[in-house]
Amino acid sequence: MSFSYNAVDYVFNALTGIMLKYLSLLYLLMIDVFALMIAIITFSKINYKEKLPKILTTEKNKTIFLGFKYIFSEKSILKLTLGGALVNFCFGGLSIYQVIIANDQNSPILYGFIMSSMAIGTLIGSTIASKIVLSKYTIGRIQVFATLFFGVTLLANALFVSSKFIIVSLAISFIFLGVTHVSNKPFYQILIPEQHLGKVFSTKASISIITMPLGSLFFGWLSLYINPNIFFILFGSSYCFIGIVYLLDSKIRDFSLNDN
Repeated sequence: MSFSYNAVDYVFNALTGIMLKYLSLLYLLMIDVFALMIAIITFSKINYKEKLPKILTTEKNKTIFLGFKYIFSEKSILKLTLGGALVNFCFGGLSIYQVIIANDQNSPILYGFIMSSMAIGTLIGSTIASKIVLSKYTIGRIQVFATLFFGVTLLANALFVSSKFIIVSLAISFIFLGVTHVSNKPFYQILIPEQHLGKVFSTKASISIITMPLGSLFFGWLSLYINPNIFFILFGSSYCFIGIVYLLDSKIRDFSLNDN
């Protein structure tokens, strides 16, 4: 699931960055609409016959906030969710600063290569790297140290924002991000009752995703005052802070599928 999500999200974003050099915005929007129509037609072909029990209005009102209830009642899940919200805020800034980096180097195509490098790194992390580390370490240790290493390598990226080597350094960094995409999910799948996973994942997405556009707005304004070097220091420090929070939480640090 992580591989398919990352493949679609990062790879097609990377392709868009490269296509910007050769196609106008209108053509890209037409391609986007066409892809959406294909998705709608595909989903319409799904034949789902299972009958869901009718839920009374009063019961519906109780289940609306059920996802919040599970997230806020389980401290480890709350830390993972809030950590995701914080980094998504910073990722909103990354979408701003990767354009600035390409512009500063006077290379529009660099934007596409940056997107491609992040896609490649994430895919390697969520497949090959994850398979290797999962055979040697517990889920908890992987989540903690992959988060910390991603933060440290983001800090190192501050050294390369004026160089083409930023393409390679970002690819290396995003390998660790890909690993966290795989190690993050089991926490929710094990600690949350199966019948409520949908509600919890929806709540988690609502909390995490809403911060990304806010981050884009904030860093779009802040980019007038700080350069990409400072941004990567802020971004990397945020991830290091989150990694330390995970490290200090014994339930996250020692989490293992064998114990659950």
